[in-house]
Amino acid sequence: MNNSSIPTTLCSTKRFRILRIALACAPLISAAAFGSDSEPKDFSRFEGLNLKIQDGKDFYPMLGFYQNAAEIKVGNEIKFVPFSEIKQYRIVRATLIRSRRAELESVDVQRAYTPANDPRAKWSSSQSSLSTMREDDQRLAEMQYLSFGQNATASGALQTQMNSEASLDVENGGNVQEKIQDELDKKLFDAVQFQFKIASPKPIPHPYVIIITDVRDSEDSDSGSRGIYIKQLDPIDSRPQTVTILQGGFPRGFILDKYQIHIFDNGSEVATNLSKDRVDMTRSEVFEYLGRQYAESHKGQTVSPAVIQGSSQVRLREMVDGATLNRRVEVKIGKDGQVLDSSYAAPDAGAVPEAVRSYLRSLRFYPALENGVPVDGQVDLKLADLAG
Repeated sequence: MNNSSIPTTLCSTKRFRILRIALACAPLISAAAFGSDSEPKDFSRFEGLNLKIQDGKDFYPMLGFYQNAAEIKVGNEIKFVPFSEIKQYRIVRATLIRSRRAELESVDVQRAYTPANDPRAKWSSSQSSLSTMREDDQRLAEMQYLSFGQNATASGALQTQMNSEASLDVENGGNVQEKIQDELDKKLFDAVQFQFKIASPKPIPHPYVIIITDVRDSEDSDSGSRGIYIKQLDPIDSRPQTVTILQGGFPRGFILDKYQIHIFDNGSEVATNLSKDRVDMTRSEVFEYLGRQYAESHKGQTVSPAVIQGSSQVRLREMVDGATLNRRVEVKIGKDGQVLDSSYAAPDAGAVPEAVRSYLRSLRFYPALENGVPVDGQVDLKLADLAG
C-alpha cells in the first residue's frame, strides 16, 4: 500500500440518489444475558457509508485506495480502477459497527482560493513579472547609457525608465492594493480548505479520507451539486497529526451548504467523533443489537441457529490439530443465542475436547426462530468452518 498523499476528485457536478438503509429494532435478547454493566464500550455503532464504483455495467464496493486508483473485487479478481476512468459511483448508507475509532480535533472548514484564482497570488505573480520586465528595461537603459555616453537618446531612455519605476511605486502603494481588496471582497472562492488533527488509540496503517460536499453555485441559486473527494493519509496512531486538504474545482463564488468527513482503513470505515448517530456499545450490547436486526429481517420465518461471524476472540486453529478441525459437532443453542451444549455429530464419537467446548461457548449465535419467535435449537457444523 502506497501511503503518499494523493488528492483525487470523483465527479463533482451531478446529483446522485442516496440509498438509506433503515434498520428497525424489536426487543429480542437481553444484554444482561451476555455480560454486566461494567463491560467496556469498545464498539461504536454509527451511520456510515459504502462507496460503490462502476466497472462495466455493475457497481462494486471500494475495498481500498492504491496509487490513484480504487480497489474493487469483481468475482474472485481484484481490480484497480483509475479514478480518472470512473464514470459513475454510488453512495450506500448503512448502519455500521466498528471497534476501531479515530478522533478529529480542531476541525476547520472554510471556502478558499486555489493558487491560480487567489487575487493575492495573482498579484504576486504579476508583480514578479513586472519586476523582471523592469529589471530588463533598466539593464537595457544602463547599457545604452554606458555605450553611447550622455547623448540625448541614452539619457532619455534612462530617464524614461526612472519615471516608469516611480509611477509603479506609487501604484503599488495605492491603487493596486485597492484592486486586490476589491477582488477579495467579491469572495469568488473556488476551493474548500479542510484542516483537522487526527489520532487513534489503535493504529490505522492504511487510512484515507472521503469528503462529501454539497454546494450551490451562488447565494441566490437553487442549482446545486455534490462532490466526492478522496485523499490518502499517512498512517494514524495515538499521536495527533495535522491534515490539510485544499480541494478545488468548485464554481467561483459557490456556497458550501454542508460537508461530511469519513475516515477509512482498507475499505472499512472507522468510527469518529464526527460520525452520524454514533453510539458507543459494549460487546453484549452489540450482540443484543444484532439479534434484533436478525429477528426483524426474519419476521414470521422458521430458521435454524446461525453463528454471528467474528463473535469470538479465540483462535481455534491455534488450539487444536487439523484432524479435530475436520470433525463435525452438534451445537445446542438457547433462545438467547448462547451455546448450551456440544457433542460430536455421528458417526464421530468421543468427548469434545475442553478447548473446543470453550471455543464454542465463546461464540454467539442468532437463535433458532419458529414463526419469527426465538426458540432453543440445534445446528450441525464443521469446526473448520467456524474457525475461519
